[in-house]
Amino acid sequence: MGKREKGILMLRSLQVITALMAFLLFLSGCGVIQKEEEIRIMRYGERAVWEDVEIAVVLKGNLVSENNIFVYCERKNASSLSFGVSGVRYDEFYVSKGDEVTKGQLLAKLECDDYKEQKEALQYELLRIDIELKQLESDFLNYGMSLKEYERKKADYENQKLVLKQRMEELSVYISERYIYADMDGVVKEMAEVDSQDLSEEGLVIFELTGGQQEFRGNTADTRKLAIGQIYSLTLDGEVYEVVLDRMDDGEIGDVQVVFTFADGQEHSVTSERGVVRYVVEEAKDVLYIPKSAVSKGGEHYYVYFLNEAGFREMKEISISDSYGDYYVVTAGLTEGEEIICD
Repeated sequence: MGKREKGILMLRSLQVITALMAFLLFLSGCGVIQKEEEIRIMRYGERAVWEDVEIAVVLKGNLVSENNIFVYCERKNASSLSFGVSGVRYDEFYVSKGDEVTKGQLLAKLECDDYKEQKEALQYELLRIDIELKQLESDFLNYGMSLKEYERKKADYENQKLVLKQRMEELSVYISERYIYADMDGVVKEMAEVDSQDLSEEGLVIFELTGGQQEFRGNTADTRKLAIGQIYSLTLDGEVYEVVLDRMDDGEIGDVQVVFTFADGQEHSVTSERGVVRYVVEEAKDVLYIPKSAVSKGGEHYYVYFLNEAGFREMKEISISDSYGDYYVVTAGLTEGEEIICD
């Protein structure tokens, strides 16, 4: 083989080797890129897990389940009071909503000074006639007045008194229509909102009174731990009172209506009509518990998720028993202090 043929052969060999090396480098380059993509995706997954989840810790302690019964205050007696006349300007209001009142107490009145002045003048007139009647009797006994004249004058005075008394009765009716008195011992439950410049309207309820023993009524479907005569806690107006369960009746849609009264039997001044009776219906001591939001259910099985060492979720089956508010009691599968994902 000549020198020229050897040169051509070597050149072709170099071209083949160069092409092969380029191909290998291409393959090697693709492998590096793939590896970088895997690392990038894995790291992104870690960050997503740590940034988006909330971690809960398995705790050990005591749990209680409470029942809250929302109640409203009532009294055994009630009364609605109004003025008996229309078109008269309001004059005075002597009580406000929530005030305690006694039977016969003046609560409010309309303008009626003219009627009162007329009645007072008639009373003076009656007094004058009574004085003149006594003088007439003295004149008859002591100064020889004839019987006929005496009887005539006396009848005249009696007629005057009758007319005056009839007029006074009319004025008393007019005045009474313009006054409102409490007809029972109790509390002002409601009061109409009227202005002093407004005119009265006959029959418009101005006061609603309630009286008698204070009762707190509510409904509940859960009657566990409820017993007539038992003491419970009532929160009302930000204060806590002891109440006793007085009775239980059939309520609406299957619920039970419960009625509580103050345990001390005393009257308490309260401004709010609504409160809540709270009491424990169930208690678990020294148990493991986790938030309900951390538990998933599949069929008849319960699971939780946790972060493995690589930072990804893993699932673990657990056993639970009762629920207490926002928590489940854990009976198997977890230990105190373990961290789980709470979604």
